[in-house]
Amino acid sequence: MFSYIKGEITSICSGYAVIENMDIGYKVFVDDNLASTLNLNERVKMFIYTNVREHDISLFGFLKEEDLNLFSMLISVSGIGSKSAISILSAIDYNSLMNLVMLEDISSLSNLPGIGKKTAARIVVELRDKFKNIYNPENIISPYAGVDYDERRQAKEALISLGYSKSESLKVIDAMDLGLSTEQLIKLALRKLN
Repeated sequence: MFSYIKGEITSICSGYAVIENMDIGYKVFVDDNLASTLNLNERVKMFIYTNVREHDISLFGFLKEEDLNLFSMLISVSGIGSKSAISILSAIDYNSLMNLVMLEDISSLSNLPGIGKKTAARIVVELRDKFKNIYNPENIISPYAGVDYDERRQAKEALISLGYSKSESLKVIDAMDLGLSTEQLIKLALRKLN
């Protein structure tokens, strides 16, 4: 329906912004990261996904076409709707998501908002082939660059198996210095959590 909207931001709220164009204010749903970068009275060009349902028409906006493409890929996965996809994009960027899919890291994917293990597995199965032609691990800057990603994942899983929640396990491990072994990560995490 719409390819993009150019206009002035007249309102920014949690989860959406209003863009005025030709005296019409368009309510455009955006991810939290994008919302935090927007400024009132700023002119923007937003690429738009129009979601048409029986009793609702919603607009979802992105500053980059690649983010719109990722959103479209996510909602193509069985079990992921527009609201879930925008929540996922609030929690992870394009390259990090692509990296998790190509590494088939179902455990980390299932830590994303609203995503369980079954949906995480579907994301891997349904998006792996779409990412295959553009994925280059050398171009991906991981938050754990130079660190064995598996060590952090194993430490998080160990904490969860000990009864800690996913969110507190993620928070404590992600806050730790890079270059630690799985054992060191677990020991330090247990000290911080107790």
